[in-house]
Amino acid sequence: MQAGLLREKLVFKESVDVVTPSGFKKKDFRDILTARAYKKRSSGAEKLQAKELFNSVSLTFLLRYNPLIKDTQIVTYNGNDYTISFLDRNTKDSTLEIILNKKDK
Repeated sequence: MQAGLLREKLVFKESVDVVTPSGFKKKDFRDILTARAYKKRSSGAEKLQAKELFNSVSLTFLLRYNPLIKDTQIVTYNGNDYTISFLDRNTKDSTLEIILNKKDK
């Protein structure tokens, strides 16, 4: 992979339990890693299920492998949050292919 192709910025976030001053526990996301990636493809589709319209957006990125990246994390790209649906590590050239699906608000 050529370094010049890594033009996109991905921020990986992990869920953490936070205790508020009143003693209430809540889930919060904190930044774990910021990585540069190459956007391979994107797709979007509208699906009709049970008389309800769903918009799905899927993005595929290629980046350098990092052991901090896990499939339970949230990824922020261009101000939008995405969930990781697929991770594929290529040990030959130490790259990671990742497929992201847009997170429902």
